[in-house]
Amino acid sequence: MGDSLTDECEWSELLENPHIKNRGISGDTTMGVLNRLEDIVSSQPAKIFIMIGINNFIHYQRSAVEILVDYQKLSLIFAIAVLIRKYLFKVFCQSIGLNLV
Repeated sequence: MGDSLTDECEWSELLENPHIKNRGISGDTTMGVLNRLEDIVSSQPAKIFIMIGINNFIHYQRSAVEILVDYQKLSLIFAIAVLIRKYLFKVFCQSIGLNLV
């Protein structure tokens, strides 16, 4: 799940795995992911790959600290899903190198 960097790739074709579901949305932000995370977690995936946050910088001038807070909220939702609902999945946070100077 993520923004256009995720959305614009045909992951199931690239990785030759028809079970992969691309939940990227072009222009999405960490808040957008937080708003739709429940539906994704409820589908009980085996793995969740996240790359999100660049649009927070570019379009909304949010700080790295604000984005980190959103990632902490994501982590809490994942922890609740595992501890309370007994869902088992792995989470992979992805990143690209970025020079913001």
